[in-house]
Amino acid sequence: TVLGSLSFLLDEPRTATAKAKTDVECIVIPKKTKKSMDTIPIWLQILIKDLAVSLKKTNNHLTEIKHERDHLQQKLKVQQKQS
Repeated sequence: TVLGSLSFLLDEPRTATAKAKTDVECIVIPKKTKKSMDTIPIWLQILIKDLAVSLKKTNNHLTEIKHERDHLQQKLKVQQKQS
């Protein structure tokens, strides 16, 4: 599992935190490593960034849907108690 890939690719802060339930081995990839992306053909760099942006938008949309679902479930519980 890779954590922080969107943060790495988009030069943005991480949006999540993880806590391991068991022992894990971590490898930290320094930001300066991103310079090696310059050796990748420009069309592939653009494709990678586009995929990362699309994934970020999808994650944001799913988060909005989850919040709306939670709100509707809470509203339904209130209505059921009032009935």
